[in-house]
Amino acid sequence: MEFYRPARSGGVFQRPARFAELVEYINEYGDSYVPQGRVSGLGLWVANQRQNYKKGNISSENISRLNDIGFSWTVHESVWDGRFDELLKYREKYGNVDVPANWPAGLGSWVATQRGKKRRGDLTNEQVQKLDEVGVNWNPIDSKWQEMFDTLREFYNSNGHTNLPQRPTNPLGTWVRHQRDSKKIGRLPIEQVLKLEEIGFQWDVLDANWDAMFKKLVDFKSIHGHTNVPTSWPTYLGTWVSLQRKANKSSGRGTLSLDRKKRLDEIGFIWDAFEFEWEESYKELVRFKTSNGHVNVPSSHPSGLGTWASHQRVLKKKDKLSIERIRRLEDIGFVWDSFSNKWEIGFRYLRDFAISEGHCKVPQKYMAPDGYRVGQWLRAQRSSWDTLSSERKERLRTLPSWSDPQ
Repeated sequence: MEFYRPARSGGVFQRPARFAELVEYINEYGDSYVPQGRVSGLGLWVANQRQNYKKGNISSENISRLNDIGFSWTVHESVWDGRFDELLKYREKYGNVDVPANWPAGLGSWVATQRGKKRRGDLTNEQVQKLDEVGVNWNPIDSKWQEMFDTLREFYNSNGHTNLPQRPTNPLGTWVRHQRDSKKIGRLPIEQVLKLEEIGFQWDVLDANWDAMFKKLVDFKSIHGHTNVPTSWPTYLGTWVSLQRKANKSSGRGTLSLDRKKRLDEIGFIWDAFEFEWEESYKELVRFKTSNGHVNVPSSHPSGLGTWASHQRVLKKKDKLSIERIRRLEDIGFVWDSFSNKWEIGFRYLRDFAISEGHCKVPQKYMAPDGYRVGQWLRAQRSSWDTLSSERKERLRTLPSWSDPQ
């Protein structure tokens, strides 16, 4: 296809042959962007026409003749059209014009440049229209932001929070961190701030972590009935609970806000773990008495209650047990003398055996259901009969079929 064929009689140009050569170039290459290094000198001639046009040193007739053959008065215009043609080919192949920034030959960079030029008003109306027609997205950052926001909203709907781990393998977590950083330096649009806050987004990552751990504590209580999490508990929850106690003390590192303390109080948070554990063990001792009629717990008790009871005796001996706790233990018949306590325990096992069997002839290897060695205890009493107090002897003689050792 020929764009223009000049008259053979010459032309108004001082060098009409150059004009004819330009026509041939346009017919062959489809544009008037002639490299200045072209051997024939056509590139320099074309550059001169553009320069003369800028200075107003070219006749209207020559301007008309050049316009008739589709001459581009600016180099950039020719380059722009070429790039636009590349963009059309890209859309034809991939179905869109979202060219990656690192696309070969610089097409992605060119598209990004057009966005910048449009913001500055450096594109012609015709160029903007052509780019609009092929579907150029003028605000790709907003589109990507909306895409990530939608993903975050799905996460929130499923998990109830927006506190994602910030790992390289987690793009959404990295994006969340970027939103916090952008807001911190005042570069996050207010519209985006409001949208994030609508789904409970927390700008302070420490607050977000605290809330996540608080939720785990609520879940723990719903299962176990209390908030006294062992420090060895998985998921760091036990350690976190311990840190809240420290933060609540005046000597702790930092302070616990009134709002957080109130939230913890509302779920029955245990501020003194030792107090809680003592109360729980005391309750278990009361239950033991209700079931057994006494509080002489054997040290071998499977729950560890016997060990706890022995520890209370040690604390009292060292004057480290409060008067109130001493009173409460004595109110349920607690025995402070460990030796007396051990004898009382053995006597009760022997009494239970005698009542059940009708005699006191306990086999030496006999053990109670909980593992207490009743036979060995009885043998020890008979072996030490001469040193037993008269009170204990009399109590043994009250048992069915008891006979003093010979």
